[in-house]
Amino acid sequence: KMFAAAQTDAQCAGLQLAVWEAVEDGGLMPDFRSGHFQARGSDEALAWAAEYYQGIDTPGDALYLWQGDGDGQSQFGPFV
Repeated sequence: KMFAAAQTDAQCAGLQLAVWEAVEDGGLMPDFRSGHFQARGSDEALAWAAEYYQGIDTPGDALYLWQGDGDGQSQFGPFV
């Protein structure tokens, strides 16, 4: 849901943190200080992460680009 909205470095970092928190811990509210996934970062990035996390239950389609040959990093992205 928030892929296109994240434009600045802090917003992009926040989006990635929100995704990791959702995948690793889930729950109604993000908790970046405890649980399986924990993060430290700028207050701005963590604030964006908490905001973006609120879209966790918004339905949508995602695309996973798998780099199986070891020449790159696999990526998630929106399917549009």
